[in-house]
Amino acid sequence: MFKQVVDTYVLKVHSTQNKFPDVPEITLKEFIEYYISRIDHVMSAIPVYETENINRYYFNLLYEATRHYKGFSNQIVNVFEKDLLMWENVVEKAQQNGELRNDLDIHKVAKHFRMIYSGLSFERSLNNGLNTSELKEMFN
Repeated sequence: MFKQVVDTYVLKVHSTQNKFPDVPEITLKEFIEYYISRIDHVMSAIPVYETENINRYYFNLLYEATRHYKGFSNQIVNVFEKDLLMWENVVEKAQQNGELRNDLDIHKVAKHFRMIYSGLSFERSLNNGLNTSELKEMFN
């Protein structure tokens, strides 16, 4: 049962193809709006069950999955890598369109976007949970 919960509420929900289906050909700024709207969508799909801070429990679920679900760590790293690849594609298009300077390292810029989201999600899970308005402010 534990594995089914993790598969459903972590791996499936956070897979790039489910979380960001059909990434449209849009500007970086529009992609950021799309990215945040999809995060809002995913967050609203996770059951809350009358808890004060579901985000904290969600991160605990991730840590427990690394301990009790064989192969989970590799699977979640794969999810993160696909998300980073998606950002790299968006950043590369932004460079080609003149939205970003050509001298910026695509991988580093993509990693910055990815790590801002990951870091803010984790840090805010210790308090009241991720506020996507704050994330949007940090992305801009």
